[in-house]
Amino acid sequence: MTINHVTVRTCFNTCGHPRLGITVSRKAAKRAVERNRIKRLIRESFRKHRTELPEIDVVVVCRPRCYGLSSAIWFATLSQVWRKLIRQVEMKHREPDDG
Repeated sequence: MTINHVTVRTCFNTCGHPRLGITVSRKAAKRAVERNRIKRLIRESFRKHRTELPEIDVVVVCRPRCYGLSSAIWFATLSQVWRKLIRQVEMKHREPDDG
């Protein structure tokens, strides 16, 4: 799934809780300070939504030139990602009505 400046890959896990992986390349942000800021924002957003997420592994890949965005834009985008993930998992696990 790709939304704005991030691509998200997921798969189910057997750990009993969601896990997060983050990739921010030099193409996405040249300076280490910028890459670390992006990773902090992603981790913080994940922590806030962790209890809502199912047992999945999530890998967030930042696309090139995503470093100039404000924290508010990052949190809005990532909230949208988490909501979309929750909906997708619910749709996959929804059993058809036998009725």
